[in-house]
Amino acid sequence: AAPRNLRADDVALQLCEPRESAFTKDGWYFELKLDGFRLLAAREKGTPRLVLRRGRDATAQFPEIARALTTVLHDDFILDGELVIQDDRGHPIFQRLLKRSTLSHPREIDALARELPAVYFAFDLLGLDGKDLRGLPLKERKVLLQRLIGNEGRVRVLDHIEREGEALLAEVKRRGLEG
Repeated sequence: AAPRNLRADDVALQLCEPRESAFTKDGWYFELKLDGFRLLAAREKGTPRLVLRRGRDATAQFPEIARALTTVLHDDFILDGELVIQDDRGHPIFQRLLKRSTLSHPREIDALARELPAVYFAFDLLGLDGKDLRGLPLKERKVLLQRLIGNEGRVRVLDHIEREGEALLAEVKRRGLEG
């Protein structure tokens, strides 16, 4: 039998682990810690899905992200990233995200999707065209991710810095960001 395509439900998220201090090391990638919801954003046979860390489907709560996923040129992919709602400076505001996540009435959801739109920052591409990419080096997955979605719109790539963890932490502190 042919192997089954990778689906979002097959993926267990790898979570952040705290460290005592920042470090600088070749071969490491560093990214901002965003104050949002960790989730998988996928299209499975063309249908968009947003799956929260504990497996709950959040597609209906964030229709602007689901719509943005339909503009990607592939019908089958799985992204790993963070969903945020930003203020006018671009800083994530977790309370706004919580407010959006509790809604269930479509009219309220649509109104807040316009008033407080979310952005999905992807930091990894786990699957593409049914293939499990998790065995590829992270560097290759990040190149494919950049080609797939780019840096603009409601679904975009989260920038990373190679090697320089201490420098990134200093900049995060200077800007008053989450981590």
